[in-house]
Amino acid sequence: MKMTTTLARENFAEIIKKAEYAKERIILTNHGKDAVFIAPLDDLKLLELIEDQQDLKDALLAHKKAKKEGTKSWSKIKAEI
Repeated sequence: MKMTTTLARENFAEIIKKAEYAKERIILTNHGKDAVFIAPLDDLKLLELIEDQQDLKDALLAHKKAKKEGTKSWSKIKAEI
């Protein structure tokens, strides 16, 4: 569902109910362009889970790369600086 921010202000309580209870995603437009969206909290939790999984994959790859390339001691890093 899409609606303007002006219309959203006029119907804010209804929009919240649709997102919370009907699990609808509402895109709000501003000056004819998509601006933001309102979504059920479950959508946010899923998005955060996906981001956490990607962060973990990135961290594991960085760890493997550092292990392969070797690491520097803190004293060596300080000396280079």
